Amino acid sequence: MSCYYVIHSFRDKWDGNHHYKNGDKYPRAGCKPAPERVSELASALNAAHRPLIAEAENKLPEAVKETAEELSEAPKKASTKRTRKK
Repeated sequence: MSCYYVIHSFRDKWDGNHHYKNGDKYPRAGCKPAPERVSELASALNAAHRPLIAEAENKLPEAVKETAEELSEAPKKASTKRTRKK
């Protein structure tokens, strides 16, 4: 199954009314929705009348990508080992 991310918050009635928030990965760990359910959520043919999830296409969401870039550019701190005084 492809990786999807939530683009509009929703409660999944097929997943015990689990609340998915913007940016969450869909489906959550341990949940295996039917392909029909994924298609329904990715299209406007659902109760919200708009797509609720989008396929990630092996790309990270922008917010995650920006954070990863910031962390990779940040200067690395030297490891300092502290010793306990007795």
